[in-house]
Amino acid sequence: MCVPRRVYNALLSVMTMRRILATSAALCLGG
Repeated sequence: MCVPRRVYNALLSVMTMRRILATSAALCLGG
């Protein structure tokens, strides 16, 4: 599977942003 580095970095950044947003939302709801 050959994926360009630019696309891979974009996907990685989006996934990390989603995870951070999900954790922050969970903390806000839990707190």
